[in-house]
Amino acid sequence: MTRFRTTMIAALTSASVLAAGSATYAAETGKQTREELREAWASVQEYSVEKKDQAIEKAEELIDAIDERIEALSDEASDASGEAREALDERVVELKELRADAADKLEEMREGSADRWDRLKASFSEAVDAFQERWNEATE
Repeated sequence: MTRFRTTMIAALTSASVLAAGSATYAAETGKQTREELREAWASVQEYSVEKKDQAIEKAEELIDAIDERIEALSDEASDASGEAREALDERVVELKELRADAADKLEEMREGSADRWDRLKASFSEAVDAFQERWNEATE
């Protein structure tokens, strides 16, 4: 749990840095955050169906961190102008769509049966990976 909280704090710090507009620091922190998020999700994937509630709680925290990242990028878009603003606005829309997909997969995990648990976790993981990949492209 401590490792996951550290990851969430790093994600929120990264979002705050992006909102503040420090691109170099954000890139460095974002890279570190990406690694920490990958590690955190890898540990969540190890939860068995018997620990479903804990896994779902961690996944909810991950969705909250995603929301923070999107909000930070949206704030950055608001501060931009011209083509830069248009590009950032497009990225925000794409990221929100990917976030919605991850939230749908989380709901499926919540409602899923024990015999589908591993497939549901993998599906959620793929949705988070898709978000992370697009986030990486948006913030490089």
